[in-house]
Amino acid sequence: MLKNYQVFQLFSLKENTSLILTLDTILQTASASILSEFKQNNQSLNVVYLGFDNAVNKPLYCDFLIKCFAFIDVSGKTFEDKYGKLIELVNSKCDNNKHNLIIVDNINNIENEYILNFVNSLNNTQDDMISSSAEENNNSNRTLLTVYHKDNVDFEKYQEISSSNLAISLFPTTLQLLTSSANIILDINPVITDNKFVDDEEDVDEHLSKFHIPRGFNNSSNYQLELTHKRKSGRVTTFKFIMDSEKHEYIDNTKVVKVENPFGNNDISEFDGMTTFNLKSTEKQKQAKDNVELPFMEAQQFSSGGAIVYEFEKDDDYDEEDPYEDPF
Repeated sequence: MLKNYQVFQLFSLKENTSLILTLDTILQTASASILSEFKQNNQSLNVVYLGFDNAVNKPLYCDFLIKCFAFIDVSGKTFEDKYGKLIELVNSKCDNNKHNLIIVDNINNIENEYILNFVNSLNNTQDDMISSSAEENNNSNRTLLTVYHKDNVDFEKYQEISSSNLAISLFPTTLQLLTSSANIILDINPVITDNKFVDDEEDVDEHLSKFHIPRGFNNSSNYQLELTHKRKSGRVTTFKFIMDSEKHEYIDNTKVVKVENPFGNNDISEFDGMTTFNLKSTEKQKQAKDNVELPFMEAQQFSSGGAIVYEFEKDDDYDEEDPYEDPF
């Protein structure tokens, strides 16, 4: 119940959230699923939809549809020349008396070097960089939601890496910039087990490698959601849900994972697949560790100082064993 309440708080935008990153795929797009949840949970929202992918039909969950390419000057040499008209139009559609949700679908269309400027301009901030905690934004009546397609390949980034300009090749990618800046990350994926036209993930990958989308995807009401909430204090909370877009219900799919200190050693998931041994401990192993009785230390009984006293059990046969005995 608590987790469902937190999800409701998120979608209703009751808390001050300035940047939400939504990750989707071609099998489960955000525009066909999770984006409708915000208007569903808060009818008073003023939703401005910046359509790059969908620039024709106005979604039911938005109040204004902006066809972005009509207001972008592709010949502009600076950010202001290229995106100035679009930013002004978005500002004119925002209502100062309501909470505004600005949806960018999708952010992949913005050049990597302009990402920070674009996000800051839509959030109406004057900072040159977005802080790692986007809650520092003072504009409390705006929330920017950026959709990022995980399937898209950044060919420009590959060209930069292969170039001789090392400074450009080391610049963070769009996904890295948004992930570090957003205080809420929504990662959505299809529920493969519910699709009768595919067997498993390997079967899905085989279809996608042939540029073929299997039947039954992107029109299912159920999908997986991994919600990551980064607070200003540094605490990171992650939930997993099965979402139902028809009934607007959220089913808890896993245990909550809390990282008290993202800069410490509390979260070892980043080392998965990188080691030759298992770093995690099962509940049984943790319980066995807690039940271990360490040798009793009788420091006060010896004048020379502290000493460790071992109390042998009756069944102990340490002296009876011959270390040089031939086992055969």
